[in-house]
Amino acid sequence: ERPDIARSPAEIAAAYEKRIAARGGSAGAKEGEDEGFVAYVIERIRTAYFFGLFDSQTGEEAPWYLNPLITFPAMFAFVGFGTWLVALTGAFKIGVPGELEVPLF
Repeated sequence: ERPDIARSPAEIAAAYEKRIAARGGSAGAKEGEDEGFVAYVIERIRTAYFFGLFDSQTGEEAPWYLNPLITFPAMFAFVGFGTWLVALTGAFKIGVPGELEVPLF
C-alpha cells in the first residue's frame, strides 16, 4: 500500500486542484478576464488536461511522444491516410468477382 496515492473522493479532488494550480491553469472558466477568442483558445489548449490517460501516480513525466495532444491527432491522421489510400487504390469493393462490382468510395 502506498499512502501518497489519493484514494477518497476528497483526496482526489484536492490532488486534482493541486495539479491544475501547479500547471498555471484553472479547473473552471476564468471570470473577469476580457481576452480575445484566439487567446482564449490558445490558453485552453495549453492548459488542457486529459483525465489521466498518461499520468503517473509518482509524478513521473511520460515521454513527449505520449502527450495526448500529439497521439490522438496522429491516430486520426493515420486512419484518415489509410482510408484515403484504400479509396485511391480502389482496393475495397462490394460485390461478387465476375459480376457487377460497386466501388465503395
